[in-house]
Amino acid sequence: MNQLLALEGTMNTRDLGGYQTKNGIIKARLLIRSDSLDQLTPQDQEYLQTIGIEKIIDFRSPAEQAANPDPIIDGIQNLSLPVFPTDETESKISPEELFQLVLAGHTGSAIMEKVYADFINETFSRKTYQRFFEEALTSNGGIVFHCTQGKDRTGMGAYLLLSAFQTAAAVVNDDYLQTNRYLAPRLGQMLNQAKAKGADEKILDSIRALMEARLNYLEETERTLRAQFGTVEAFLTEGLGFANSDIKDLQKKFLTE
Repeated sequence: MNQLLALEGTMNTRDLGGYQTKNGIIKARLLIRSDSLDQLTPQDQEYLQTIGIEKIIDFRSPAEQAANPDPIIDGIQNLSLPVFPTDETESKISPEELFQLVLAGHTGSAIMEKVYADFINETFSRKTYQRFFEEALTSNGGIVFHCTQGKDRTGMGAYLLLSAFQTAAAVVNDDYLQTNRYLAPRLGQMLNQAKAKGADEKILDSIRALMEARLNYLEETERTLRAQFGTVEAFLTEGLGFANSDIKDLQKKFLTE
């Protein structure tokens, strides 16, 4: 299923609407995941107004937000909800910085596995996703939620929403992996730039690991979640503090009958 919204200023803006869940189909144009929005064109901004977007939720760190702020769009509320105090996902790391990490014994894959465990382990992150769900529950229109690449912090937001809707694992995984299709040109550009600067294969492998959505990352989240809470449902109630009635309200609001 192609969920892509063809905005000129983004590469990875996708609608969760249309996915089949256990209790219905997710309504269109209400829950939209994206990469960075700072390059939105006037036409893109008008489109978001036209489809009834009420809130833009920015999962990026304060430094990322300051460097590339979201546009101010009339009638749309901008909410800053950093998932981490700093950019743990290394979404804008340079080949030189990555080289230093590799020299120190780190790899892109190890960095990302820690990030995906931290989504569950870090109290700061759990509070952000709790607030994210609260904003979804109280919205009167559509929500765009995003980070820099629309892959990790945004991917986790989508994973939790789809899980709350009781969406089949195959659909959840496919939504997560679609990022690779749309970010492929950006990855290719980064690899070419790194090669031009003399990056070796270890650096290139780490760039791929940082830029790609990989199921073993999501599995790291699930392992951490199961170890602490047992199930996704328990994480939503115990980890994020939502009553079962809240989850039912969320389903009622965003799913068709």
